[in-house]
Amino acid sequence: MAALRFLFSGIVVDVVCRGLLMQQVLFDMSEKVAEPVGINPRIDCVFKTILGASERVGVLTDFLEAVLPHRAPITDVEILNPVSLPDLLKGMTPILDVRARDGHGRQFQVEMQTWNETGLRGRMVHNWADVFSKQIGRGGRYQDVESVISIWILDKNLLRHAKNFHHCFRLIDERSGRALTDLLEIHTIELSRWRAGLRNGATPQIAAWMRFFSEAEHWSALPAPLETPVFEEAMNVLQTFKENMSYNAAYLSRLDAIRRQRTIVSAYEEAKEELEQAEARLKAKQAELDAVKAEIAASKAEVAASKAEADASKAEADASKAEADASKAEADASKSAFDDVKAALAAERAERQRLEEALAALRAGRDIE
Repeated sequence: MAALRFLFSGIVVDVVCRGLLMQQVLFDMSEKVAEPVGINPRIDCVFKTILGASERVGVLTDFLEAVLPHRAPITDVEILNPVSLPDLLKGMTPILDVRARDGHGRQFQVEMQTWNETGLRGRMVHNWADVFSKQIGRGGRYQDVESVISIWILDKNLLRHAKNFHHCFRLIDERSGRALTDLLEIHTIELSRWRAGLRNGATPQIAAWMRFFSEAEHWSALPAPLETPVFEEAMNVLQTFKENMSYNAAYLSRLDAIRRQRTIVSAYEEAKEELEQAEARLKAKQAELDAVKAEIAASKAEVAASKAEADASKAEADASKAEADASKAEADASKSAFDDVKAALAAERAERQRLEEALAALRAGRDIE
């Protein structure tokens, strides 16, 4: 009986342990399933694999239809620079993210930009022009060219004070609003503005793609509204980059390169800002020095003016003294002439007196006789 009780107790313990082990396994599996995919679809190697692979041309078509809902139907899409797995794993990705052409001959260029470097606007126009100009070979005709539509998905804002996340730029007359041609279109899609709620005119289709590019790295599974074959394919790409060692290594390598590039750019921009601040401080100091120099020059001019005024006063005094000396000399000359006249008169009087005395003496002698 004791042996049976011991055997029964052992069975119970074994069942309990197995149950606990099964719960742990199920818990671990649920944890694994709930873990976010952790792959950013905006990183270029992932982005190109989602939209730029020939086997996923339907995904690209869906994206183009989402961005361009009011155009002629987009059919028979051909990817002109399909992503190559060996090149992707080596980091040798195309300069342009995705280039494609549809059955109407229209060409599409799709770019993902995680960092708005200096000169991005010029690069947008240059890349569009490069794709457009290559349509015409030697002896080609201008009337044979088809429209080129560039679509730039920007992780950061490019347009200041914009009120919406999606803009389309064309050749438009600024007064009448009339289009010169439909050969040129450059679209900007700013994810930061989408995240900020600036979503005027967004269709459900483009809203789904904005959600995917903005949030998918944090998902463990597709949200119910996005459970479609297109987004299942896109999500499978993220899973591949997570689970496949070669893909994951390429992703981490590219992520590290982007981080290092951003670090270098940030350091450059910080150094540039410090240089600009130093130049501003130098200009301020130079302005202060120029102000001091101007103040010294003004003081010198004031001293020179005072000296000139003093010299003029001295000259005036000297002129007055000279005039006084001349007047004195004239007075002295007049006095000397007066004295000479006076002396002459005195001499004349003395001579007259002498003559009168002589005359009187003569008269007195005659009287004696």
